[in-house]
Amino acid sequence: MKAMKRYNVWILNAAFLFGGVSLVACSQEPTAAQKEDTKKVAQFLQKAVETDNFGIVTGILATDKSKAEAVGDYGMTISNVHSKTSPVLEDLAKRKYVEVSQTLPEEKKTLVANLEKSDSLSFDKEFIDVQIAAQKEAVALYEEADKELKDAEIQSFIDQVLPVLKEHLKEAQDLKMAMVTPK
Repeated sequence: MKAMKRYNVWILNAAFLFGGVSLVACSQEPTAAQKEDTKKVAQFLQKAVETDNFGIVTGILATDKSKAEAVGDYGMTISNVHSKTSPVLEDLAKRKYVEVSQTLPEEKKTLVANLEKSDSLSFDKEFIDVQIAAQKEAVALYEEADKELKDAEIQSFIDQVLPVLKEHLKEAQDLKMAMVTPK
């Protein structure tokens, strides 16, 4: 009986020893590459939130100020799409423990202010020019993140949104061509 107790004690000690080793192995510090990817995810999420907020604000502005129906419709589309992706981005940020600011950066605030001040005759052209630049910037942001980020959830989000952003860019470019082409 004494031998059996010693055997059980050895098994328990071995279980605790190996269990402790596996716990230590699971709680390793993130590697430099993992830390860098986490940093890049945070930067991407912040820029993506800024892109969405800018799209929402300028899209609503276009629906209110545009004289051309096609430009107003485009603004509504931009606003609606970004209103749908914005909560997804916020959820991703929460799950990744990333705090994102909802405030537009100063250069975007300036663009919005200039659009608000523009008269109704020049608004459509200015809005489309701003949208072409914004969509190019958004596509570049998502393409870079697609190449650099390893996070599966972020990759899935990018795979869904990037084609839509490319379509928005094409639509803005088509609208600009329609505005300069005489009827």
